[in-house]
Amino acid sequence: MVVTLEEAKAQLRVDTADDDALITLLIGAAADMVGNWLSRDLTDSEPDAIKAAVTMLVAHWYINTEAAMDRSITQLHLGVQEMLAPYRVVLV
Repeated sequence: MVVTLEEAKAQLRVDTADDDALITLLIGAAADMVGNWLSRDLTDSEPDAIKAAVTMLVAHWYINTEAAMDRSITQLHLGVQEMLAPYRVVLV
């Protein structure tokens, strides 16, 4: 996994195991979203910018649990797209 549970919990400042299942789910969803946007599968040895982008998405989703959105579902959150842009594979 590109981001471990421990790394995500450190970002979230979560000390208990109460939300481990939810955080693990969010890590997988964020990694899938980032991998899809980059047009490739993520590995365990990704650059820090990609790991940071995944943890930013996990943190955003963990804090904002409501499904309501004020933007397109295909748009990545502020800062995440800019972090990932240099690593994106564009298929033509």
